Amino acid sequence: MPQSIEPQIESELPSVLFNAGSQGRWVRVAHWLMDASLLVVLFAAPLVLGGRHPLGRLVLIAAVVPGTVGMLIKVIAGRKIPLTWLQISLLLGCLLVPVCQVAVFSPEFIGRFAPGIEHLFGEDPVLVSQGVVTTTFSMSQVTTVKSIPTLLAYLCFFSFLVCRLDDFSDVERLLRWFIGSVLLLTVLAILQSQFGNGRFLWWYDHPSREPGDIPRGPFQNENHLASLLALAVPCSLYFLFRNIKSKSSKLGARISFEQCLAAVTCLVIVVTVFATPSRGGAAIIVFGGVVWGALLGWNLLSKRLAGIWMGYAGWMRTGVVAGWAAAVTGVFVMFNGIERFSYWRYKIWAADIAVWRDFPLLGIGVGNHRYAYRAYLDEYWYQTFTTAESSWLQLLVETGAVGVTLAVLIVIAVLVAALRIVASYSRGVPFLLGSAILAGLAVSCFHASGDFPWHIPSCFVGCMVLVVAAVRLPAVLVDRFGKPSQVLVPMPTKGVGGVAAIGIAVALLVGNYWAITKAIPDARASLQWDAYRRLVRDQPDLNQATGDNQATRLLLATLKADPSHIAARSKLVFRMSAELEQSRFEHADISRLAKQVLNQSSLVVGFCPLESRSYLCAAIAASALGANVEQQERLLAQSQRLRPVDGAVALRRGLNAVMVQEMERADVHFKIALNDDPSMRDRAVETLTLLLSPKEIVERCQPGQEATAMLYQRTRKPVPDEMQQFLGRYYCACLETAAAACENEADAEQFRAAAAKVATEINDSALQLEIAGKRLRSNDRNIALLLTRAEIYLDMGQYEDAQADLRRCQKEAPQNPDVRRFALRLDRQSATLHR
Repeated sequence: MPQSIEPQIESELPSVLFNAGSQGRWVRVAHWLMDASLLVVLFAAPLVLGGRHPLGRLVLIAAVVPGTVGMLIKVIAGRKIPLTWLQISLLLGCLLVPVCQVAVFSPEFIGRFAPGIEHLFGEDPVLVSQGVVTTTFSMSQVTTVKSIPTLLAYLCFFSFLVCRLDDFSDVERLLRWFIGSVLLLTVLAILQSQFGNGRFLWWYDHPSREPGDIPRGPFQNENHLASLLALAVPCSLYFLFRNIKSKSSKLGARISFEQCLAAVTCLVIVVTVFATPSRGGAAIIVFGGVVWGALLGWNLLSKRLAGIWMGYAGWMRTGVVAGWAAAVTGVFVMFNGIERFSYWRYKIWAADIAVWRDFPLLGIGVGNHRYAYRAYLDEYWYQTFTTAESSWLQLLVETGAVGVTLAVLIVIAVLVAALRIVASYSRGVPFLLGSAILAGLAVSCFHASGDFPWHIPSCFVGCMVLVVAAVRLPAVLVDRFGKPSQVLVPMPTKGVGGVAAIGIAVALLVGNYWAITKAIPDARASLQWDAYRRLVRDQPDLNQATGDNQATRLLLATLKADPSHIAARSKLVFRMSAELEQSRFEHADISRLAKQVLNQSSLVVGFCPLESRSYLCAAIAASALGANVEQQERLLAQSQRLRPVDGAVALRRGLNAVMVQEMERADVHFKIALNDDPSMRDRAVETLTLLLSPKEIVERCQPGQEATAMLYQRTRKPVPDEMQQFLGRYYCACLETAAAACENEADAEQFRAAAAKVATEINDSALQLEIAGKRLRSNDRNIALLLTRAEIYLDMGQYEDAQADLRRCQKEAPQNPDVRRFALRLDRQSATLHR
């Protein structure tokens, strides 16, 4: 092993602003600032919902300021930014993507590379000027601009961290701190699951989620914690086994602090694996350790195969490339078979692919997934998907082919750098560390195909820690361990220095300042928004209440802090439109309120043209102001383009079609309201029963099982009439269809039992007999069912069939008291008949 070469700070080029004597002192100050930033980013920012909450993002953005200042001091002191211009160009490309999305282009250029705009808005958009939707790639410039501060924080973090790692000990210290932060979060997660009080980390009352008794820590989902643990597993194993140099060495002979930290981390991770109910989360954690072990195993095998066809480095590269090919194949298999494992993921991913086909070049704009995917979803889903449940697919939808290509190039560059390390150093600490970094990055890339860890700041920060280590490791390994026998590791780069480095640092610092000014209003508004969501959670009546109340005041406070808060403004408009409809029934003067609703709807559409409910509210206001049906239909049609399965819009369009005597079109919309949107089904049934008879509703709208159940409940009477019998038979047919679609016999039996109850209520003996026969096909030895069918036969006067079922019952359970009672009843009725 070549003798270690320790880097000397004083050997760098002298700065023009500092003399050689003070240069080292200023570099140490810079390092202190960078270390302080790193500690806050690793240990403080994750505590606020993993950094996903706007307040957590503000902590992250503010935390990188000292590190960026330290970077500026260091380059002024004469140090260089240890990155090539190619690497800097890739980082700059990450920032240019959202900038290009909000930049203004000609409508012809946008239409050529974003044909989905015409699909979503037509040739003549309503409520919004055509220039808003046809001159930018982003479908909501406000949302995309709000994502840039976090991206700038990531760039600052990456840049000052690269500058901080001067030697091998810096790399190891970075990984130790990362493992320490993971250990802290995991311990907190376990303690919270055992001694929690229903709040995240005992203090944050989430408006819609509870940590429960599952190890989640500050994360809303246990899979996000699992993703972070999967990154830390290979690094923990590295520190655990780093000092084992030979088979004869004893593990307990000398235990370092790093080994203790790694052992405790591995133990806590194992406990978390057994405690989490998430099979995918547990699998990805185990996968991280397996990949690291597989690299070590292939290393040993490559040494034995060296000289056969190729050398050690060739075998090592071949094995890693084959592993990556297998992983990519597994991802494609998962995408093709996802319908069998997760139906809702299949539907979301299918919608996202359709979005990308309509916006192939630059996507729909960063942060706009939650608004765009519904336009391509053909089913109702109660949950709003802010992400695509896949980081890769999210990049494809929001940044298009350009963003995904850039991400692929970055991933390939980083993985190639890590692969060169393991292919060059065949043994010892360099190989173990290179393998740990390669395994962690591989697991992150693989997990990002089926989940969205890169969109969780804490998980992405952990990934960037490994990326920075991979980028800097080739240079610091040469300094510490010398060149390998096969020089596959690139020599330390000259880096960027002088005026260019100072310019980059100043630009990052200015961008960081801008990011903080943008993040503060968002964080302040989030506190009021959380208070509103908690209020309507604890007092559901306030969610439907109108007028000036506490909920409305909280929405206004949210908008005061951030006027472009789309969710709060949309909720406010929806509440105002509900008040408007209520006021119409009270015969009050509604013109002023209607104009306010129309104005607020226009503001929402200006911020986000994809917000479908704003068009619905505008249509309600237009109706109140006396607009004709055609004008209302333009607004409602636009709302339905953006959200095809919306019962509120469909019901209103159906009523408008009835007003103009277009009954076929009305039936199409009524079917959507009745069958496709459960949130509006009750209101649709109530409205349609005022317009049509139950028989007409069935014949024209073909309601499904749930809608028919509501209709049937409305027609139930002590003595069933002809209408109830008609609905009852139709309802039984719906229940039988649902039973036939069940894969589980127990579920099918529940549907048929409900159908049997309905058939009994409407006194339809033939239907009862048919249902009893179908129930007995799956369990022909069920005494209760046999007796039920025998009683039906007896009531119908079919004594021979009743006696046949009775004999089967007596054969199966001769001592059953119910069987005996029925036998006595049958004998009496038979005797009466023969008299």
